[in-house]
Amino acid sequence: MVACGDKEPIDGPNNPSGGNTKLSAPTGLAVVEGTLTTTAATIEWGTVEGAVGYKYVLQKGAMQIKSEQVVATSVSFTDLEKATDYRFYLYAVAAAPQNLPPARQILSF
Repeated sequence: MVACGDKEPIDGPNNPSGGNTKLSAPTGLAVVEGTLTTTAATIEWGTVEGAVGYKYVLQKGAMQIKSEQVVATSVSFTDLEKATDYRFYLYAVAAAPQNLPPARQILSF
């Protein structure tokens, strides 16, 4: 049900702030609550040293259904469709843009 990719090319939706960071990708990204037969899911990840927050994008197919910047290391969704593929993009956000591409993780569930 869960597949993660580490430091994939920045071709996902909404490159955060159009900026760059020197942060590592968030680790431990996983669905901690929710299955293909439920309509809710909670996703958690580990903290990234130096991050001032995290930007996530939730997609269903090619359609973005939610995007937000948070300081927490988890997010919950309700009203999901059963047996539907979603893709969750997660970016660590630095205080100021620097010279490397943003670090991110992708979770498909």
